[in-house]
Amino acid sequence: MLSVIVKLLQTNKKVMIQSGSPICLLFEGFIDMLSYLTLKNVGKPPVDILVLNSVNNLNKATDFLGSHEKIDSFLDNDEAGNRTLALVKKLGIEVNDYSSFYRNNKDLNEYLCKTKVEPKASIIKSKRMRM
Repeated sequence: MLSVIVKLLQTNKKVMIQSGSPICLLFEGFIDMLSYLTLKNVGKPPVDILVLNSVNNLNKATDFLGSHEKIDSFLDNDEAGNRTLALVKKLGIEVNDYSSFYRNNKDLNEYLCKTKVEPKASIIKSKRMRM
């Protein structure tokens, strides 16, 4: 059984994963969130997560973002991502922009695709799959 109960809500195309954390990770797309979890080698999110699935969904998520003390942003390195980041910063919450981490890539998933990531031994089992 998980030590933290995680509630997954999918409404209006945005995805929120709530664990009661004061920190929220912000992603533009679901694949970027999965890329983050892969890079961090975690199976369950350690903090709250918001996936916009479109930067146009930000206005539907401001209450959720506003309930956090800090937002770690992993938005795309493009004009839409920059505009969205500027709007998030206007919420008056501490925002850390991590897009510089993958600055030579469009987004976190593109960075992951170009990066060799070692699989976590506890997730990948050594048993062979039978076909």
